[in-house]
Amino acid sequence: MIMKGLKIDETGDIVVEHGRMEYVRDQELMRQKARQVLGTNHGEWRFNPAEGINLYSVLTKAPIAEEVENNIRSGLLQVDKNLSLDAFAMTKNDRHLTVEFTTSGATRIDMVLDY
Repeated sequence: MIMKGLKIDETGDIVVEHGRMEYVRDQELMRQKARQVLGTNHGEWRFNPAEGINLYSVLTKAPIAEEVENNIRSGLLQVDKNLSLDAFAMTKNDRHLTVEFTTSGATRIDMVLDY
């Protein structure tokens, strides 16, 4: 099954090139959906208040790795129920948090998120 959706840039805007909206497919669409869900606070989006993760536990001064990992896992399940979190690493530097993870399932996703 081929999945496709509108391409969204890092700021959340739809990408338009040469007057045409761009699309993403399959694995890139899954990566894009994961990035959007993992960057949305649970309840923030009024059209789907169930979407998102608890960003407060991620953006705190002293994030707890287990809580962040559980939030990432929860967000990934919102993207695709078949995704499983295989590897997770978190690095805190001053006020900057970097989360790296790898998934498996129907689609493999390797991603680095900066919070």
